[in-house]
Amino acid sequence: MRSPTLEFDTANECIKLFISKLLDFGIVLDGITLKVPQILKIHILLAYNFRSGNPFSTYGEMGFTTLQKVVILFLLLSYSKNLSGLLAFLVVYAATSVPLFNPDIVSADLLRNFQWQQC
Repeated sequence: MRSPTLEFDTANECIKLFISKLLDFGIVLDGITLKVPQILKIHILLAYNFRSGNPFSTYGEMGFTTLQKVVILFLLLSYSKNLSGLLAFLVVYAATSVPLFNPDIVSADLLRNFQWQQC
């Protein structure tokens, strides 16, 4: 019975596979580093508008945009089989959701400052 290891005819094939895996990892990492700040910024804007009592029609699209970006990040992490990163993101996202929507934890002034920060 053959072992489940990869066999290469030349070192060239091994280098090609290594570069392919490295690029794959880079694309996933780039996707994550681009999406996380966008998700946090939109989430802060959503919480600010909700707590300010603005009509849902003025900020409702942000909720759906946030959901879309969370799903994209979820797919990036799950397809790359990065379950620890996926779990960490979900825990951090849930942990930041509660304080942002609760005025007893995050004051309105602090939330306003978060809103105007550049990501």
